[in-house]
Amino acid sequence: MGRIVRAELYRPNGRPIVGIGSFDNPSEFPDGNRYGNESGAYNFVAEAAEVEVDPATGAVTVLELAAVVDCGTVLNPPLAEGQVEGAIAQGLGMALTERFDWRDGAPTRPNFSDYKLPTAGVMPQLHVEFADSYEPTGPFGAKGVGEIALDPVPSIIASAVADAVGVRVHELPITAEKIYWGMRDEDSVRTTSDTGEEGDGR
Repeated sequence: MGRIVRAELYRPNGRPIVGIGSFDNPSEFPDGNRYGNESGAYNFVAEAAEVEVDPATGAVTVLELAAVVDCGTVLNPPLAEGQVEGAIAQGLGMALTERFDWRDGAPTRPNFSDYKLPTAGVMPQLHVEFADSYEPTGPFGAKGVGEIALDPVPSIIASAVADAVGVRVHELPITAEKIYWGMRDEDSVRTTSDTGEEGDGR
């Protein structure tokens, strides 16, 4: 094959040989009852985070985050790692700073000075690895990798915060204010339990 390509490319007035192909994963779209299988090959991820919470303010700092992704055969390791890191960055924004609010049909934070996206300065130390697997229905054994690492980030940060200070935030973003008042509520519950007196609450 290589000899044929070189012969065509390097002969007088030669042109490159271009091949076009397509791949359609076996999938079954949902029926009227929303039962189906939209993907022929599912990817998976396991993640863990270490956070630091300031007890005086509730401010959260994500120190480290580890992700292990099963995306089948990794065809381009630097590109795949970049996809995972980018997804984690988006997950951090979703977890900690981004809140889409609107009024009268228009966003109240229409620019990036108000709608806070994560920047390089707030990114934690990242540890990215890939599980060794092969997807027989995928091209060259590969599966998707683009967004899977985003999904668990808010939940693992919420769990890490709960483990650190005992406050479980159920509504995103996980802000310092929510954690601060949650810690005060916890103190009030402890005070009421210990003394039999009613706590101050907020």
